[in-house]
Amino acid sequence: MSYTQLKRVTPDGEVLGVEDFQNAHGWAAFIYSQLTEKYLGVERRSWLVVSGMSKRLWALVDDARLDACERIVLALTFDRAWVMAPDVPYVIEALRNFVALHPAGENVSHLLWIAAVLEDEWDGADGLAFYGMSVSEDLWNVDLECETCGQSTDESRPFNVRTDKGAIMLRIDALEDCTEGDKFFEDKVDVTVQP
Repeated sequence: MSYTQLKRVTPDGEVLGVEDFQNAHGWAAFIYSQLTEKYLGVERRSWLVVSGMSKRLWALVDDARLDACERIVLALTFDRAWVMAPDVPYVIEALRNFVALHPAGENVSHLLWIAAVLEDEWDGADGLAFYGMSVSEDLWNVDLECETCGQSTDESRPFNVRTDKGAIMLRIDALEDCTEGDKFFEDKVDVTVQP
């Protein structure tokens, strides 16, 4: 069965797996389905099959109609997005508030479970990240190349947010002050793409 993996960013910047949540549909798929139906006015699972729907869905992160918790949770599903440790309490609150706005009902949702894990076991990490779905490539692993021939090997190493390129650091502590029209990534969240 697929899984979503909560990742810990170590003090030296490595992104390592902490806990797996079986059935990956309890993470991004649940979030996307809820937001697609509410804000895009289409069937909740259409983000999977309708051409261009993913881009419309991801663009919601800058949509002022969304509550702060919806914007935070959506941003956490983005490829190589990570959050610094001081912002983890905002993540916990956002996960819980998202579920309050969007009860799971008969759908699988790991959001409350993830919030509980974060609340109980998060000391000593520099940040958190997610590997959204185990049936796709884990972008938090870097494939190693043969030093002689330059071809890919079957080995990998953990992504490092301090030294590898392409990570997106989400600063979400300012979202409490969101006002209508604010752009999530431009005004309220400093997004730094690591060099």
